[in-house]
Amino acid sequence: MGERWVGTRGHPTTLNGAPVRVGTEDIELSHTIVHAGDPTMFRHGHAAGFTRLAEAVSAVVYGGDFYNYALLSSGHVRICPDARL
Repeated sequence: MGERWVGTRGHPTTLNGAPVRVGTEDIELSHTIVHAGDPTMFRHGHAAGFTRLAEAVSAVVYGGDFYNYALLSSGHVRICPDARL
């Protein structure tokens, strides 16, 4: 894929050597797409909260796992909920 993110404490995150950052502009929740690795992680004590979030956004995309967080760090993705962290 030719993509390498590097992030360390005290230094900016980079993508292929260029600094990147999370998105900073305000976006309406209803215009946001949620990226989540696995829908089963929201069972049990997290189901109600995730359902409210899913109903408030424009779409939910499952899969991607670690790649979702890389995209989040670059400002391409806004919300990556994870009940396992």
